[in-house]
Formats: sequence, C-alpha cells, structure tokens
Amino acid sequence: MGRYMMEDEEEMVTSKAIGAPPMGKARPESAVGGGSLDSLLNAQSAEGTWGSSTLKIVTKCLSPDQAKKLEALLKKRPEDEVKIILTVIALEILSKKFSEKKDEWKLIAKKGKKWLKSAEQAKGDAYKQLSSPGIQVV
Repeated sequence: MGRYMMEDEEEMVTSKAIGAPPMGKARPESAVGGGSLDSLLNAQSAEGTWGSSTLKIVTKCLSPDQAKKLEALLKKRPEDEVKIILTVIALEILSKKFSEKKDEWKLIAKKGKKWLKSAEQAKGDAYKQLSSPGIQVV
C-alpha cells in the first residue's frame, strides 16, 4: 500500500484512504472502442481543446466507420478548424459514451465548452459550419 504526504498536513495518508491504486499498480481505464476515458481526458490541451496531435486518441473512442469519416473531414484543414471539430467530437464522446462517469469529466468538458464559446465568437458563421459536421461524426 502506498503512502502519500499531504502538503498542507503533517500526516501520512495511505493510498487506500485516498482512493489511489497501490504503488506499482495502474488504475484500470474505462475503455470504449479501444479508447479510454483517461486517455481522452489527458489529451485535452491547457487551453481546453483537442487538436491534431490528439487525433489518434479521439479516433480510438470511435467506431472504425466514424474514425474514417473524421479523418476525411479533417484532411487539409488548418489547425484552428481541426481544434474546433475535434473539441466538439471529444465533448460528444464524453457525453454519449462515458455518461456514467460524468463526475470524472465534467470540469474538463466545461473547459472545452468555454473554449468553444470563445471560438464561436471569433469565427462566427464559420464556427457553425465547422462544429455541425463534427457532431454528425459521432
């Protein structure tokens, strides 16, 4: 059993008490279509987006047909458009495929939605054209 020192406290806390896996053992990931919730959450950027560097992680959460549609949709698009589409899709994956674990991802989703709102204000009508196909992929 692992032990952790709490920064604000002088006491030692066992891994069991804080819900962490024992040292040397990984926490099981929630998998959907080969993609995991943990991987998807960790792929979000600091600004709240999923971009082209996260495409493999996002597509692992989709069916093979959905992944092909997504890859075709993203071909030859600039990164700012890819971020909008992948962020919309990642949020849809969270709400549709990981709904039972909402407590684990709701803050991540909030950050993504906040970024999308700013992208919508910046892009206007172009945003609507980009976000709509993304939702249809999932």
